[in-house]
Amino acid sequence: LWIGAAASLEAAWGALAARHPSLTEVWRRFASPPIRHAGTMGGNVANGSPIGDSAPVLMALDAQIELRRGERVRRLPLTEFYVDYMKNKLEPGEFVQALWLPELPAQRLVRAYKISKRFDCDISALLLAASIELDGDAVKTIRLAYGGLAAIVKRAAAADAALGGP
Repeated sequence: LWIGAAASLEAAWGALAARHPSLTEVWRRFASPPIRHAGTMGGNVANGSPIGDSAPVLMALDAQIELRRGERVRRLPLTEFYVDYMKNKLEPGEFVQALWLPELPAQRLVRAYKISKRFDCDISALLLAASIELDGDAVKTIRLAYGGLAAIVKRAAAADAALGGP
């Protein structure tokens, strides 16, 4: 799935929920409808807010960010994009062109859980996004990403390893 940076939050989350219906509730709780129609997925990710709802979900889905400057385009894992609070790896003159998500195996389960003061239309206090693939009773692959726990959205690599994932 390739999501252009100017895609509205509504359209981008709609595409994500079409691919992973379990994300529908988090999508519906993301901001108010006017914001979802006016704001963009690229802007939400480029902003780098540690409590943004898009970045943890995209990280759990193994997303890459596509950056452009003139004719030069580079792609890096979203997990490597954020460096520190409101700091990222954008080089001078670069902009976010798109987000790219690989096709996940059909048996991969994807979930996202949001905690906020109000149920709807509120900023996250905490957002957990998880993608897990089982091989029988064993964890084959797991990707946990959290927003709201640190200065940047981060994968929980130690938790992934403890749960048996790569």
